[in-house]
Amino acid sequence: MGFTIRKTIPNLEIFSYEEQALKNLTAYFDRFNEPDGIKDILTHDLTDMMPEVETRCLELLEKHDPEFVEKWKAKKEAANTQNEASE
Repeated sequence: MGFTIRKTIPNLEIFSYEEQALKNLTAYFDRFNEPDGIKDILTHDLTDMMPEVETRCLELLEKHDPEFVEKWKAKKEAANTQNEASE
């Protein structure tokens, strides 16, 4: 069942006022031990403008794939540093 939901993630259009729905979806993937679903939420930029959801995703993924979390944070930090340098 989780795989079927995961296939739809690239097609989701989530707006900032739907933050709770995205948190619920993340919790679903965690509850059913589907960390790839949480990764899909992150990698398809669904957490843009929702830092709380991104943080929660990373917290949940820490127990499943700490290497992914480490790489994600490094990538975000590099992007932030680059943006600050260009300003």
